[in-house]
Amino acid sequence: MAGAEADRENWDILAEYSNKTLRLKADRWGKAVQNEETKNTLLDFLDYDSQLVVVSLNQSNQLVATTEVPAGLRTKGVYFLKASDVPLVRDEESTNVRQHVIFGDISPQPLDQLSTLIEEVIIPMLENPANRGGWPEMVCEDVSHQLYSLRGTVYRMWGQLRGQTLLPLPFGMDTLEKAERHALDTGEMTDSQLKSAIEGVVIKWVHQVDEVLTQDTDHLAALDHFPKPLEEITFWSKRRQNLSHISSQLKDKKVCIR
Repeated sequence: MAGAEADRENWDILAEYSNKTLRLKADRWGKAVQNEETKNTLLDFLDYDSQLVVVSLNQSNQLVATTEVPAGLRTKGVYFLKASDVPLVRDEESTNVRQHVIFGDISPQPLDQLSTLIEEVIIPMLENPANRGGWPEMVCEDVSHQLYSLRGTVYRMWGQLRGQTLLPLPFGMDTLEKAERHALDTGEMTDSQLKSAIEGVVIKWVHQVDEVLTQDTDHLAALDHFPKPLEEITFWSKRRQNLSHISSQLKDKKVCIR
């Protein structure tokens, strides 16, 4: 395949985006496509049925192209995803690559990227009333709950990777102040959805905090290993920092109701 098509290889658009995004010297792309596997991966994407190609630096700091996101990215990568089934034209004068291929970056920390995607794209899009035309109220509420549940899960995972216990806020916090004033004036909590969300998230908080409080150094010991004093000190120091961080979250003005 590569030999028959060597005279019409035109991937300047992909090369330009990759070099600029990854901040590579121009000759890095030329060296990369000398590798038959990388070259054929790019040609399969441009000329055949392959839908995705990811360009990144491997463990040997070589630029490679793959058909899936590599595990353990060391640095940022880029992806090219076909947006339609329209055949790609690579001739410089009539190319349609920019019109039918989505260009994007892949973070070496995918959880951060997922969190940003949820916060800045998915939630605003699905919470926009203009995008909910004709939806039953029950469906709207369920979608909102699922969105904020997903956000909370990602938020907790993000904290765990950093050794922190993060307490996600419940769905509907933007209406809490109004509901609080109403409850103080009338003695009634009329927003049952918000009340249920707060109760649910507080239960999760209790489990999270209890998990931290019950931690000890037993897990440091193995059959052939006994923790040294420095390991013990490090464990209790991190535990103290985590508890301090939990305390600051619970004292936040968004949580404390006065």
